[in-house]
Amino acid sequence: MPADERGVDPDGWDNFHHEPPVAAQLYSYVPDQQSIFDNLAQRLFKTVLMCRIGRGVSYCEGVSPGGRGYYDAILSLAGDRFAAHVMVALSDFEVRAQLGRTLCRAHAKTALTLVRATVINQRLQECLDYLIANIEANPGCAHGSEFKKLSAGHINWN
Repeated sequence: MPADERGVDPDGWDNFHHEPPVAAQLYSYVPDQQSIFDNLAQRLFKTVLMCRIGRGVSYCEGVSPGGRGYYDAILSLAGDRFAAHVMVALSDFEVRAQLGRTLCRAHAKTALTLVRATVINQRLQECLDYLIANIEANPGCAHGSEFKKLSAGHINWN
């Protein structure tokens, strides 16, 4: 069942209370980019992006205040090597469902801006700039044909 406005699961699990220690532990495994295994990167960045985008509720803007810093730190590790994983995650069904909420789109823009800050490759920068410019108004921009043309050769959509 979904959490209520405070982020509390109806079954009694307070996500905002229990989430920070888990986020801290996750970050302890990936303190730098070299610690991220290629075969786990897609799953890692999708999971962190989902947590950073939040639930779209008004309480704490839907994101765990204690987990936010860890999520931002992990997203900032993406760089050229993993930026495509973050962009592909925006097309995932679960992430797209979250992007239906205005607040989640604003958080997605923030997350993309964090990733963009560490990217050097000009084409990846263009892709991120496109998403940053369009995500709030068009939650489907990451899986649209215009973005797929822009990202061709730099993002593997398989």
